[in-house]
Amino acid sequence: MTLMHIPLEEIQESHLRELIDAGVVESLHIDYKRDTYGTNDECKAEFLADVSSFANASGGDIVIGINEDRGVPHSFAPFKGDAEAEGIKLGQIARSGLQPRVSNLLIRSVPVNGGCVLVVRVPRSYNGPHRIVFKNKNRFCSRSSGGKFDPDVDELRAMFTFAPRLTEQIESLRADRVSKISSGQIPVKLSPGIQLVVHIVPFSSFNTRQTLDIIKANQNRDLFVPLGCDDRGESFVNFDGILVLSGYLRDDKKQKAYTQVFRSGIIEAVMAFEPGDGNRRIVSANYIEHFVVRATKNYLSALGTLDIKPPFAILISLLGVNGAIIRTGDNYADSERPNVRIPHDQLHFVEAVFESIPVDLKECGQTLRPVLEQLANTAGLASSPSFDDSGKWKER
Repeated sequence: MTLMHIPLEEIQESHLRELIDAGVVESLHIDYKRDTYGTNDECKAEFLADVSSFANASGGDIVIGINEDRGVPHSFAPFKGDAEAEGIKLGQIARSGLQPRVSNLLIRSVPVNGGCVLVVRVPRSYNGPHRIVFKNKNRFCSRSSGGKFDPDVDELRAMFTFAPRLTEQIESLRADRVSKISSGQIPVKLSPGIQLVVHIVPFSSFNTRQTLDIIKANQNRDLFVPLGCDDRGESFVNFDGILVLSGYLRDDKKQKAYTQVFRSGIIEAVMAFEPGDGNRRIVSANYIEHFVVRATKNYLSALGTLDIKPPFAILISLLGVNGAIIRTGDNYADSERPNVRIPHDQLHFVEAVFESIPVDLKECGQTLRPVLEQLANTAGLASSPSFDDSGKWKER
């Protein structure tokens, strides 16, 4: 039992009291502190060691304001100072003292007995290992069930190779899923035409211990409206997770689109569409961008509702585009460049990584810039017209 299953903003005094009553010992995911960290160099270094040890392992919570004896909590020791200022101070120490920075470090104060308990939530990092650079410490830390430790050479090697292995896993997943889509090994029959494929891949999906809450996902199936649709059609719980269709199977028609939400938290959204302008097979880049930006924003928000945490990789593919033309004008007849036919049957765009869930479409479009730039490159443009002179995304 720890606090990791509880969203940080929902933690209350009762949850903290349960830790004390149950005698939940310090472990891989939780560490208790009676007092907050001081301002001298030794205290700052200790905080950085605690944060980096969680980030370099499986993530966890530093709980400040609880008395413990040999790792076993026994009573509250509420922090009586300015909780907001203390949170800012700790955040600044973490930002300046670790390299690379730990993304999505969160701090919450929980009112307790006239004061508060500070909970510092450190996510598992997929951009590590994180090194302490404060005062030229040049130290790496990790964590086990016995607490933090300095990793040996073999453990450091594993930490450094984790990110490249994760990249390979993501690319392998895309290759496998695209192969199945292309060969028709999908849960429904799609209408003929070019296929736009969006894969949302939580980095945490490669953690075999993570399983989507199927009941909660099914209750929120309206959040997974398929690409190009205003509303969902039929939806089902299936072997892989939750399947949401663009239409109704009883109509005995091929589907325009579907969304498969996998048990791992991965989302696969596929839409089939016919290119415009008859035999010339012209595809509007604006059309693709419109659906990609909205789908990414909506699906990431939906995963947040299901407590699936960032970071996320966004993988965009176009299938069946051999001989087609991509244009960036406002309609099929307009183009800023001469016709350039696509010589490949499939286009797999560079991945975009979201370190947090975007608050709006502008932020979403901004983070998707590598994808949108490559889409414009395919149309013969050196850069995407979807960004203004200051680099901000603008809807066209």
